[in-house]
Amino acid sequence: MNKVRLAAMAVMLAGASPALAADWYYVDEAQDGTSVTYVDKDSIKADNDGYLGATMFSMLAEAEDGTKAYRFTLVVDCAGKRSKLTGGEAFGENQVSAGYNSIPAEWQATDPGSQGDTITGFICAGGKTGAASAGAALPFDAAAKKLAEHK
Repeated sequence: MNKVRLAAMAVMLAGASPALAADWYYVDEAQDGTSVTYVDKDSIKADNDGYLGATMFSMLAEAEDGTKAYRFTLVVDCAGKRSKLTGGEAFGENQVSAGYNSIPAEWQATDPGSQGDTITGFICAGGKTGAASAGAALPFDAAAKKLAEHK
C-alpha cells in the first residue's frame, strides 16, 4: 500500500472515531430557584495532584446580561472540602457559546449544606446517583424543564 493511500485511510479512521461522550446528571438547584446545575459524570477524572476535575453546566432562570447558561471546568479537593473553577464559557438565550476562557481562580472553601457542597459531593462520589441521565447533549431542555417547575 502506498503512503498516500495509507495517509488517506488514517484520516478516514480518525474522522470515524467516536467523539468524547458526555453524560449529564442533574445535581442541584439554587434554593431560590434562580439556577439549576448538572455535572457531566464522564468528565470526572483524577489529575496528577490527586484532585478531581469535572465539567459542570448551570442554567439561569432569567438571563443576565444576555447570558442564560454557563459550562465550567472545575477542580475539587475532596479531602480539603474546597474547589476552584479553571475555565468556562457563557451561552446566550440562543444556546450559542460566547467561547471558552481560562479562569485563574483561587481555591474556595465549600460551605456545608450549600449548592456547592452538593456539587462537590456528587463529584467526590464519582457521580454515583440514582437519578436518570439527561443525555449526552448539553442539558438545556432538561434544565429549562427543572426551572419551570419553580414558576
